[in-house]
Amino acid sequence: VVVVVVSSGSRATAIASFTVQSFLFVELFMRFLTCPNGTHFVCNVYNIFDFLTFSLATPTFVAEMSESTDRLGSNASGFLTVRIFFPMLLLLKLLRKFRTFHLLISAFENALEA
Repeated sequence: VVVVVVSSGSRATAIASFTVQSFLFVELFMRFLTCPNGTHFVCNVYNIFDFLTFSLATPTFVAEMSESTDRLGSNASGFLTVRIFFPMLLLLKLLRKFRTFHLLISAFENALEA
């Protein structure tokens, strides 16, 4: 499991994080291509976490590479929101490896079915 947390102000960290996230996206894409049932793959909550993590990696990378959010103007609040949610999705990506998290997700699924 590789989890990279982006720290503010470091271009090298942002580049490393985006590179790792790109490799993880390639892994997600390869899992999608080899999955016999595409609908099951798309509906799997863990794959949704993976996709959301990568979809937020690009705006986070752009925000990290711009030296200041002041230049972003009205879009600054959107980038700051992405910066807040990105580490949480990375944490969810890490938590999927633990059995307790699987139990919690299945409890939520059972509650939604009821």
